[in-house]
Amino acid sequence: MNKRGIISILTVGLIFSSLSLGTVHAEDNQYELSKKAIDQQNELKKPLNEDIHNSRVFEVFETNSLKTLKGTQNSKNINGNKSISAANKDPLFESEYNDEFRVADSMLLNRLMYGQFLPMYDTDIFKVTIPKKGLFLVAGSSNSYAIELAFGTFEKDYKDNGNLEYLGSEFNGDVEVQVYQVHKGGTYYISAFDYDNTYDLDDNTYDDMYAFMASFVDNVKPTMPTVNKVDSNDKVVTGKAEPNSSVNVRHGKTGLGTAKATSKGDFSVKITAQKAGAKLTVTAKDAANNVSPTAKVTVAKASKK
Repeated sequence: MNKRGIISILTVGLIFSSLSLGTVHAEDNQYELSKKAIDQQNELKKPLNEDIHNSRVFEVFETNSLKTLKGTQNSKNINGNKSISAANKDPLFESEYNDEFRVADSMLLNRLMYGQFLPMYDTDIFKVTIPKKGLFLVAGSSNSYAIELAFGTFEKDYKDNGNLEYLGSEFNGDVEVQVYQVHKGGTYYISAFDYDNTYDLDDNTYDDMYAFMASFVDNVKPTMPTVNKVDSNDKVVTGKAEPNSSVNVRHGKTGLGTAKATSKGDFSVKITAQKAGAKLTVTAKDAANNVSPTAKVTVAKASKK
C-alpha cells in the first residue's frame, strides 16, 4: 500500500466535470476481492532485486514517474481531458463505473491517470495493454492524508495463469513503484482502493486524489541464433535469429561482420573466408539492445572439387 501526499489538489468544479460518480455498483464485493488480492501481494514483502533496482531502466522510470507525479503539485492547467489518444499527453481521469474488470478504464503507458475513491469502499480498476514479454512498472501516489493508496497489477478476475510475476516494490518518498515481469503480452489490470476504508473511515472529499503512471520495457533476450554449417570457402554465415534483430559474427575478439535479420528471422552475414577449425561466435541484438545467448560454430574444411 502507498504512503500519502504529493499530487496537487484540483478544484471541485474540475472534478465534477472530469469524473462521473454514478450509483454504487457492487462496491462492497469488489472492494473485498481487491483487498484480498492486494493483501496477498503485500504479504510477499518482496524488495526489488538489486539487478532491477540498480538497472538503468528502473532509474529512468523512477526519475520520470517521480518528476511527473510531483510536477503536478502546483499545476493550474490540468484540463480534465479524458481522451485516450496516444498522441495526447494530457492527464487522463477515471470514469465510473470502473469497479469491475468488465468495465475497467483504459490506461495508456507513460500517461498520467487521476482517480478518486468515492463513495466509500470504492474500488477502481484500470486495464493496460502490454505488447509482449517484458518488464511492467507502475508508480502510484496520492495528494491526500485521507487516502492510504493500495494497488496491484493482476490478470483478469484476479486469476493467476502464470503470465504475470510480481518482482517487488519500493517507496521513493511518497511514491510507490511496483515492478512485474510479463511472461505473455496481453491486457492486464491495475486494481486500487483506499486502505483507510478498512477502518471504516469515510473522510474522502472531491479534493482527495490519487494518480498512477505505468511503463513497459523490453528486457527479454532474443533466443540463441541457429547457424548453418560454415566451411573454409564460405564468405557468408547464414541461419535464423529473432526477426529484425542485428546479427553479429566474431572470431575471438575480431568482428567479422554484422547484418540485420529479415522479418522472418533469416540472416546472411558477409565475412572473409576463415581457416578450417576456426571457432566463430554468433549473437543477435534486438531493438531494445538485449543480446541473445551466444551460438558457436566451428569452420569445417571445405571439400575438394
